[in-house]
Amino acid sequence: SYIEGGAAAAPRFQRDFAAATARPIRLAGLVRDVAERPRLGAALLPLVGHVPGLIDIIARATRIGHSRLDHDARQQEN
Repeated sequence: SYIEGGAAAAPRFQRDFAAATARPIRLAGLVRDVAERPRLGAALLPLVGHVPGLIDIIARATRIGHSRLDHDARQQEN
């Protein structure tokens, strides 16, 4: 962290951040690609009705956590 390592910690933070965000960003891009292709979207839309919670699963998979505070807030909600 910056507090512990100062400016010298920036390269590691950037690498870690890129690694942590790669998967959610790729998935969000895939969802966008499907949404931009009406035929493909129309073909997959019925799947949403047959898989309860699919939209919520996709939304969670494309979310990027920022810190331990995110984890703590989720625990307080439950």
